[in-house]
Amino acid sequence: MKTLSRIDSSSDLKDVALLLLRLMLAAVFIYHGWAKITNIEGTLGFFSQIGLGNIVLVYLAGYGEFIGGILIGLGLFTRYAAFLLMIISAVAIATVHLSKGFGLMGGGYEYVLTLLVVSAAIGLMGAGMYSLEAKMQKKHSV
Repeated sequence: MKTLSRIDSSSDLKDVALLLLRLMLAAVFIYHGWAKITNIEGTLGFFSQIGLGNIVLVYLAGYGEFIGGILIGLGLFTRYAAFLLMIISAVAIATVHLSKGFGLMGGGYEYVLTLLVVSAAIGLMGAGMYSLEAKMQKKHSV
């Protein structure tokens, strides 16, 4: 049986934890991106209300979230995808949530800030062992 200190320092467990973070973050962004993509008119209407009524921005946000989420989930171009999701989250905070305060219940930035910070952490750590990036590195190093 492993001792707690050996479990805490286990590289495998850190990679499992990173995989769990990546998959959850991916699910959230894929969901929200898909919602924007499949309702472009509604999304454009909302973006117009907040002063971002440019169709190009609607497509960038929707496809950025959707494709960025897929890449994060797969562990492919992870740092680039994480940076993209950080930008999208920062814009959402600045344009929609900041004026409503911190609390989620009032529409505040608490949730989106969490997404931004998790994206930043994944961007700093990279994809980890359980990713397509790691598989591709193994394949090229053999």
